[in-house]
Amino acid sequence: MAKIEGPQNIPSEIAELYSAFLTPALSDNSIRGRCPFTRPLSKAGGPQESEAQKKQRARFKQAIEGFKNTPYATRHRWYSSAPIWNSFLWYYNYYLLSALTGVTGLPNKTLAVIKSIQYVSKSIPTGGAESITISTVDPDKTVVMLFGNSYISDKIHHYDGVCDDNSEQTINLSPSIDPAISEVKLTGAGGYMGISGGDGEGFWGDFYITEVNASSIKLKLQNLYSSQEYGYSLDIIEHKAQTIYPYVSAVSANSITISWPVTPSVASTIGAIVIEYI
Repeated sequence: MAKIEGPQNIPSEIAELYSAFLTPALSDNSIRGRCPFTRPLSKAGGPQESEAQKKQRARFKQAIEGFKNTPYATRHRWYSSAPIWNSFLWYYNYYLLSALTGVTGLPNKTLAVIKSIQYVSKSIPTGGAESITISTVDPDKTVVMLFGNSYISDKIHHYDGVCDDNSEQTINLSPSIDPAISEVKLTGAGGYMGISGGDGEGFWGDFYITEVNASSIKLKLQNLYSSQEYGYSLDIIEHKAQTIYPYVSAVSANSITISWPVTPSVASTIGAIVIEYI
């Protein structure tokens, strides 16, 4: 309590500030410091504290403890990555930036906040294991997301030849095929027009497949009783078509390496988002 002499003349520009700390002069010419405002009934432990408030307050306290228990090296990453609105209350920043992710359940709580994002792309050859240069990151705190794909196309083996009627011919295949996924298309026929008696009758027949395995195919022409050779055309289609997606086989401080799980038919440009966490 303090005594004043004479009337109070408080300039208007500081009147609000004054009234926040001191009372006007009392009847005995004393002034008093204002007591703190009454805390609301929803204060911690108050009768009107909601369940949502309890959870939020508990999460904030957990953030304080979480930051206190964070290793020095990780805390240093937080310091160096401070946002422009940094409050310098590190547990408060920790709460704001990670409470909705790390503190609520993700492992490695301090890794839940993004430090940097990079976008890179490069043509990846069919052999894969292609390195892409990136800005320096901590590999242990970096994840990579890939966009793009290549493919494996159907494989077609083509053969042309001739075969006598009523004869079987073996075609050796190089390279070999997988019969379980292969389709064979055979075209060709033989025959002749008979002239005996002028009735126009003759013999006609088609080529057909008698055996298919990984290294050979056997075909035959029906007996035309002509002892002649007839031509055929053979296509073997291996149905290998599939989409091939790349994967990250290595992450270092200044590069990522992209590979293929199986060899695709063509090279493909792959995009990558490189995300480093605090």
